[in-house]
Amino acid sequence: MSNTNAVSRLLNSPNPGKLDRQVSFYGPQISRGATGSPAANSYVLIEEHVWAGVVEMPERSGEIDDRTQERAFKSYRIKVRHRTDINEPSLVSYDGKWLEIKATNTMGMRNEWLVLMCLSWSTPEAPVISRKTTAGDTRVTAEGDTRVIEG
Repeated sequence: MSNTNAVSRLLNSPNPGKLDRQVSFYGPQISRGATGSPAANSYVLIEEHVWAGVVEMPERSGEIDDRTQERAFKSYRIKVRHRTDINEPSLVSYDGKWLEIKATNTMGMRNEWLVLMCLSWSTPEAPVISRKTTAGDTRVTAEGDTRVIEG
């Protein structure tokens, strides 16, 4: 079998390469605050059981939100098939942990992969999870704009 056929078969299979873990994605539910500005006060399920490749980095410590206290955190590199509904305000649920997406990058010759750089703090605050996204709900786009989910 030629190398091109092997690569094509791998990319088109339901579980290509090392995509051997399952993650779930949650997006911010946007509502208008008292000042009228958008605020994410809860998260809604975008999709469950997405096949992903997950690489866990060694634990480190760092500051959070310009505070003086430090907490331990772990970095994760998560690779999934390319999708447009995941961005930095989104969260990832993996192995009982909540991961904050800190950066996204599209990879591959045809931009077929989405690579997420995520952090998991040692003392995470559990997000408020609402119902699944439905038509009329508002989401934050990768550019920071809000948009209404179409039906």
